[in-house]
Amino acid sequence: MKYDLERIGLIIRDINDYFGRLDRIKVKSVSEMDDIKFDAASMMIFSIINKTIDLAKEIVVTNNFGMPKSYREIFEILRVRKVINKKQEGELAKLIILRNKISHRYEGIGVEDIFKIKNGLKIVKDFVKIIRSEMK
Repeated sequence: MKYDLERIGLIIRDINDYFGRLDRIKVKSVSEMDDIKFDAASMMIFSIINKTIDLAKEIVVTNNFGMPKSYREIFEILRVRKVINKKQEGELAKLIILRNKISHRYEGIGVEDIFKIKNGLKIVKDFVKIIRSEMK
């Protein structure tokens, strides 16, 4: 399949940029997260998840894997097409729930939640590696 390497490269660059910004917030414990760091970390996490969705959607669309009806379904399609495995699908699908919580401030998402999410974004880095190898 012929991928739009420029578009995918820009998405991956953005993901890496947002991770760099998230790292620069320098929050090593929940007690270090004030309102400004909370807002900044929330926005970077939200941006990372959105770009991860964009990357997944790019793979689905380019390969004509179908038209997903939801963000979660994008990752289901990638699992069915053997781009990712079931565990990875589950972890990526959880990001959609977290994205919605951040976006809408559902369930009183707090400092502890953002700190936990921040420290659990390894799946995104793994997903980027999978996509890079998929493009080769």
